[in-house]
Amino acid sequence: MKDKVRDTYDKIAGCWKSKVWVQSSDFNARIVKFADTSGNEKSLDVGIGSGDLETSLSLADVTGIDLSSKMIEECRRLHPHFKLYVCDAEALPFDNESFDFVYCRNLLQHFEDPSKAFAEMYRVTKRGGKILAIESAVYKNETFCVTPIVRVTEPHHPEFPSHEMLRVLFERCNVGHIEQRVEGLHKKWLNGWCKSKAASEEQRKQVIDICRSLPKGYRKKYNLAVYDPPSEIESTLTFSFIKGYK
Repeated sequence: MKDKVRDTYDKIAGCWKSKVWVQSSDFNARIVKFADTSGNEKSLDVGIGSGDLETSLSLADVTGIDLSSKMIEECRRLHPHFKLYVCDAEALPFDNESFDFVYCRNLLQHFEDPSKAFAEMYRVTKRGGKILAIESAVYKNETFCVTPIVRVTEPHHPEFPSHEMLRVLFERCNVGHIEQRVEGLHKKWLNGWCKSKAASEEQRKQVIDICRSLPKGYRKKYNLAVYDPPSEIESTLTFSFIKGYK
């Protein structure tokens, strides 16, 4: 599984930022407000990718890890002052209680069981420090709608994460003062998604077919519309913003 995740992100390191939610200044502003950092914290981004989130957060002391060496190369090119490591989120190479602020974005969904990776995030957080996760997610009874879309380009991808599952991760580690919000972003997203995933035309068509076949109630709830032609999908993308303190 990890080899497949590494290979996927090595392949898309240069185009991953094409996702509409990465490009949205409004969405990133909501992350900044929810994170509520001073900017002076000793910070660790687990699954840093190319480091685009840090541009919004404006953190002075950033350490980042990623499983993909190509992602780390891209991040180092854009942020030469960051301390960067190629390593596994389930075995972080840091001492206990090393960081004031530990966070991730769309990391936990890549594990069949993300509890070990989250436990590592908790381990390296200082007492009184903050833990933050931003994850694409839906409610538990809706994961069957989104999982097939993700698996068009990532057949190995685990079940799409749920808001409920993410809450349980925090609770099982006894994270204190948990705050969770469901945030939505309504956009036309297929073109950006295909570019970010280096998807083929056939894979684009598969996504369109999946979206057309989704239950009517799901399509109505998330205002999902398929345009073909032109080949595009518009809907409300949802995310869990969840944080707490050690």
